Amino acid sequence: MKFHFVLLFALLLLSCSSNDEKSMPQDMGGTDDTVMDDDGTDDQSSQTCDEFDPSPIPVFDEEAKFFDWETSPYNLPYAVGETHLVGQGNNTGFGHSGFWRFGYDFIMDIGTNIHAARDGIVIHANDGTNDGNPNGTNLITILHEDETVALYSHLTRNGVLVAVGDTIVQGDLIGRSGNTGNTGNIPHLHFSLHPCSDLPGLPNPGNCPSLPVTFKNTEPNPMGLGSGQCYEAL
Repeated sequence: MKFHFVLLFALLLLSCSSNDEKSMPQDMGGTDDTVMDDDGTDDQSSQTCDEFDPSPIPVFDEEAKFFDWETSPYNLPYAVGETHLVGQGNNTGFGHSGFWRFGYDFIMDIGTNIHAARDGIVIHANDGTNDGNPNGTNLITILHEDETVALYSHLTRNGVLVAVGDTIVQGDLIGRSGNTGNTGNIPHLHFSLHPCSDLPGLPNPGNCPSLPVTFKNTEPNPMGLGSGQCYEAL
């Protein structure tokens, strides 16, 4: 049944993505502090791992080259012991393609604690958008020692718990998930890794597409996380 939900998620996304690519909505303050990833669907409900049996058909990007998951510097961006569904993974052919090819959408309730996937320094933090508003995204970006940047977006209002310049240790509580921006009204966390901080909607946008990423604190994921699969943070 879970696979059916993911397929519906993807089909609905296709109907939205063409329009989403044509515009870059502004945030509540009228600035350019909005990173928009093509996550939108028209589904009004959130699905969780407790509601579905594991999907028999995980969706992976089999053409990508991933670094060894066992030595990955990244942890899942949520608390140890929690399990969340990947509503949309890599290279779905819908929202997560092109620039956002290697993004992950973790389905989770508004207010779920978000933890840093890796050590780093906060270089962007945007708050102030209400849940349900598609025209702005509360988000955090964190710079790592190898110059890569992690994006955590769709956070709830007042859910950005860090400030620019903060030094972050892997596992630190940095925010709370929400339903802001282009979510299709499905509350989730968008996580993606980039080779630089020049993301669309942020100052000085440039060519900074998402990178393949694996996680060491969950089950084996040599090809990244599969769409329609649930992953526990261990």
